[in-house]
Amino acid sequence: MRKSDKVYKILGDEEVPSYIDLKLKESKDILKKEARRKKMVKSLSMSAAATCVIVAGISLTNPSLAAKIPFIGNVMNNLTEDKPFAEKMNIVKSIKNEDAKSIKEKVVDKGIGVTVQEAYCDGSNIFISYIIEVEDGDLNEYDIININDVVNYREIRASFSDEMLQTSDYAFKKVDDSTYAGVVYIDLATYINEGVEIPDEFELETNIHKISSRQIPGDKSKVVEGSWRHKFTIEKNDSKNIKYEPNLESNGAILKKLIITPGTTEVEVDIPKEFGDSAYVLVYDDKGKRVQDHTCSYNLDSDIGTLAYRKYEPISDDSEYAVVHIVDKATQELKILAEFKVPLK
Repeated sequence: MRKSDKVYKILGDEEVPSYIDLKLKESKDILKKEARRKKMVKSLSMSAAATCVIVAGISLTNPSLAAKIPFIGNVMNNLTEDKPFAEKMNIVKSIKNEDAKSIKEKVVDKGIGVTVQEAYCDGSNIFISYIIEVEDGDLNEYDIININDVVNYREIRASFSDEMLQTSDYAFKKVDDSTYAGVVYIDLATYINEGVEIPDEFELETNIHKISSRQIPGDKSKVVEGSWRHKFTIEKNDSKNIKYEPNLESNGAILKKLIITPGTTEVEVDIPKEFGDSAYVLVYDDKGKRVQDHTCSYNLDSDIGTLAYRKYEPISDDSEYAVVHIVDKATQELKILAEFKVPLK
């Protein structure tokens, strides 16, 4: 069995009892986050942190789109600057578009133009941005658009892996009556854990075979099947990543790694078997603000119990240190089982 088959999200549909304390309420939000996110209709269009902008000289499906470019601007900028959208789509908070490489590759099929605008890889994550131009009146009447079937589809091939990569998250929004902009995210954590090395430069080949209006049971849906394939090169830029290996011990638990990338905070901690199945990892900045969960998490067997890997949203840039708690989520007060403090400056 591949290690990635053991990967699972610890959030799921679990809930803790209701309580009054703010800290507990925040933790309850964490436990419910994954379930809410799965129910939320989103649209992916990024496979390595990219931004979709139309290429000069390429004929557009929608002739008026050229006039919209100043409004659309950089897709990643457009998404991150839309605060209400970013709050709904947490993946948008991880976009660091200043490191993105311009791609500007467009494919047209079935009257729909799909442009990969930009992409980037920080060694731990891949982002790809898209612009989708739709002429179909039935398809573009909705505010939300989807590509392929669901999150976790495997139709992205990378030159560094024999396996198809798995989409982890996505976010799309409507720019005007016939244009959508969005981003697709690929989490590389499980591949790295399996020993896959991410080279400084690699090729990605994406395959969009289905574009649909929405996928909520009971809602009217329009589906267009076709072939929108893109192949492009990405350069890894991990120069801004900071890796700490403190090997701190607290009550038998060992904090092995803390990795800060421009878009994520990653923690690897060895949890003693005695802590039980309800042991849960929380991360805070130096002001006590909880760092929200990201996409990937997995558990592996270890000599003392469980080696837990968790990925979170980026910690605040000015944080002097990070605090990692292992808590018992079965208790109303979220009893702290272990605590670590890691200087970041």
